[in-house]
Amino acid sequence: MNKGLKLLLKNLKELYTSVNIKKMALNTKFMKRESKITPEIFLSLCLFSGEDLCKSTLLELRTRLDNNEDITVSPQAIDQRFNTESVQFLKKVFQGMLEKQNKILKEASTLLKTYFKSIKVVDSTTINLPEHLKSTYRGSGGSASDAALKVQLEYELFTGNFIHCDIVEGVSNDADYLPTLERGIEANDLHLKDLGCFKADHFKYIEECGSYYLSKIKSTTAIYVKNDNPEILSNGKFRKSSLYKKIDIEAIVRPLSEGETIELFDIYIGTIHKFKTRLIVTKLTEENKRKRKIKFLKDIKKKKKKASNENIFWYTINIYVTNISDEIVDKEQLHDIYSLRWQMELMFKIWKSTFKIHDIKKVKLERVQCFLYARLTALLLTSSIVSTGKKINSKENGKAISEIKSFAIVKGFFRKIRENIFKGELVLFKLLNRIITSILKYGKKSTKKGGKCTYSILKGVKIYEVELENIAI
Repeated sequence: MNKGLKLLLKNLKELYTSVNIKKMALNTKFMKRESKITPEIFLSLCLFSGEDLCKSTLLELRTRLDNNEDITVSPQAIDQRFNTESVQFLKKVFQGMLEKQNKILKEASTLLKTYFKSIKVVDSTTINLPEHLKSTYRGSGGSASDAALKVQLEYELFTGNFIHCDIVEGVSNDADYLPTLERGIEANDLHLKDLGCFKADHFKYIEECGSYYLSKIKSTTAIYVKNDNPEILSNGKFRKSSLYKKIDIEAIVRPLSEGETIELFDIYIGTIHKFKTRLIVTKLTEENKRKRKIKFLKDIKKKKKKASNENIFWYTINIYVTNISDEIVDKEQLHDIYSLRWQMELMFKIWKSTFKIHDIKKVKLERVQCFLYARLTALLLTSSIVSTGKKINSKENGKAISEIKSFAIVKGFFRKIRENIFKGELVLFKLLNRIITSILKYGKKSTKKGGKCTYSILKGVKIYEVELENIAI
């Protein structure tokens, strides 16, 4: 048996057993006495048949249970099952699945690289909710919804695993999630950050942990160099405000030719506590400027804002800060590495297009929460199977696997998974092997002309050449 498939089977069988699911149900008080809707049946309804859990009528759900599980219950009985205890039960299953994925990540020692143990990407997606839920999940209002939630996700690129996944209010700031992320930082991680998580103190903390960061820089960020002639006070000490002087990025970029990349050395960022960083600037080509401008103006119109000259300048350049040494990655390669963040955008696209996680109608709060935790668990289960298929594929031929195709393939097997996940190991192994065979055969990625897939990006970076065959991307 393939080692990756064996590990996947082992972790699924540890979580999805009747004994373990019943234990979770008792601990969360979902199960207080014997009932027709057992923990297994409720989990199967929400997890494997729950794509339209917040759209279907109670009568439709009752008929589905009758058809799938051969049990007869009233619509009212199903409605009563969506309560705070059922939310805690599904949340417990989700957390258990998350722990299993992280266990797979920690045990996958063959993925350790020369410099980076893992590449972590963090981002969030907002899901608008019916207005009656605004007291629990506040939205930003205005042109947006008054009720919304935000899913915060930290995603590990090598394995495809979820490191953190939390549901918060739609009005919450991405930067408020940084303390949660900081608890999971380990030495030699590489963190690819978006502007929502841009905070100088956070980057400094990553560096102090022996890890690496790579981030675009906010247009409002002040960039400094040390002042060679600081002001001296009457007491002989230097005036603190004169120790550093701001630099004008626009003046530096103006004389550059199209597509030219430069690196500025001895650069400092930070408002109170300044620290040294590596800064790389690329002046975009006219074609890239045109594409960026279209997107920029579209975003401005959507947010009903006006474009300032400063904002217009920032869409003409790429500018990054990082603590990765130029001996590890040169300045021309940093943009390609940062572009790996599109994996997160792809993941959110899968969430909404394939798993319909945003498809929520006006139903009671507990039903919405059950739907969300079940959808997230389904995504975790699917990503575990897909990442195992990627590892097997990388050792066989290395041709890139499409996430969208692979997730759709696994989702197509949900009825079979529902029927077999609580059965013996041999039955589940045969099913998993069948699913992964389908991924390897029909899940190949179609690369657009001139486009770069994750595999080809990493292949072009010198630090990964030695162990490239072990990367499951």
